[in-house]
Formats: sequence, C-alpha cells, structure tokens
Amino acid sequence: MKNEIKVNLWLIDDDPINNVINKLYMNEINQKLIIETFDNPFEAVLKLKAIKNNDLAKEMPNIILLDINMPGLSGWDFLEIFEIELKDYFQKTEIYMLSSSIASDDLIKAKKNNHIKGYFKKPLDDESIKSF
Repeated sequence: MKNEIKVNLWLIDDDPINNVINKLYMNEINQKLIIETFDNPFEAVLKLKAIKNNDLAKEMPNIILLDINMPGLSGWDFLEIFEIELKDYFQKTEIYMLSSSIASDDLIKAKKNNHIKGYFKKPLDDESIKSF
C-alpha cells in the first residue's frame, strides 16, 4: 500500500449546510483531504492562534478555503488578522477565496493579495477539488 500524503484543508464558510455538502463532495472526489469546517471565522482564527502558540505544526492547515461574505468577520477581515498576526508561522498555508460573489471587485482584490493563491466560485466543481 502506498503511503499517501494527507492534506489538511480548512473550509471557513458561515453556511453550515454548504460546509457539509462541500465536505462530502470534496471527500468523494479527493480522498487525501482531511477537512475541518468552521461556520464561524472567529473560531478558525482562535484555532490558528492556538496552533501557533502551542507550536502544533502537525495541525497546521495546508489549505484554507475562505468565504468572502460572512457576518461579523468577513473573509477580508480574516485575511487582515492572518497577515498581521499569523502569516509568519503559517507561511506554507495556501489560502483560496471561495465565494458566490459575482462582484469583479472581489476577484481583483483577491488577485492583488499576495496571500491568496486562487479564487473559486461556489459551488465547487470537480476540477477545483482535484487541484488540492
């Protein structure tokens, strides 16, 4: 049996139903993904800080799929916290924006941000999932 490398993927989206559907779909397409979902971006920030403060590198996400439009803390707000407080520890974590937004401003803003590796439109498709 081949020793397959697992990928820790965090899905941060305020829609819990969307998270369940995406998690099931992603696991069906790509079995190497270990997916953790967050309905509240504040919880994801707290977990990232705990990983950093306790040096828990094995729990570090390889990939974060980040919704843009969330109440309380938007994806852009999350990125601001990430860039100020966390980027040095999580240098290898790739962040992708995930949105149903058709606003070209969001896509342009994402392309200008060095921490964003890509932009996926909801719903995720097979090609997007296979890229992880």
